[in-house]
Amino acid sequence: MKRFGIMTGCVVMGCVLIASDLTAQTLPITLMVTKKEDRQYDYEYSSRRYRYRSGQDVMCYTVDVLYNGVEPLKNVEVKWYIVVRPPAQSKLAPQVVEGSKTTDLQRGRKFSFDTDVLELGSIWKSSYSGTQTGSKAEVEGYMVEVLVDGKVVRTESNPVGLGARIRQLKSNDKPSAPKRHHF
Repeated sequence: MKRFGIMTGCVVMGCVLIASDLTAQTLPITLMVTKKEDRQYDYEYSSRRYRYRSGQDVMCYTVDVLYNGVEPLKNVEVKWYIVVRPPAQSKLAPQVVEGSKTTDLQRGRKFSFDTDVLELGSIWKSSYSGTQTGSKAEVEGYMVEVLVDGKVVRTESNPVGLGARIRQLKSNDKPSAPKRHHF
């Protein structure tokens, strides 16, 4: 019994030390990224027999950050990066779309936000010929970093290892200002 009591005391002291240490391996931060896609039609024509539609494929990611630590975290920055490959007929190189949000995290509270909207391409559908045509950019992947006081404490990327590709593309890229990106 005394052995169990001693272990419990060590674990509690370890948590106090961990809360003040702020290292990537010890902070209880859960990061969840969800893809949201939509097809927004801007033109539609219907007759009794035929139907024509044209529009845009758009998408964004929803980022959820959940903190279950002991003490509140101040000055938390969540940075996100999305790598987009332009349509095949385009001669453009892949681009990195990026942004960040800053907040304070409280125990058990979730911080959620959407990334910028990406217009991936135009589409044209016809019920007469049964075809769908258009040019569409492809998303290669995303990376999200959680920083506390400028130190990275949590990272998630899909596919794994996308960080090196992002650094390579950003070294050749200019910063972009719009909140809606058209490819």
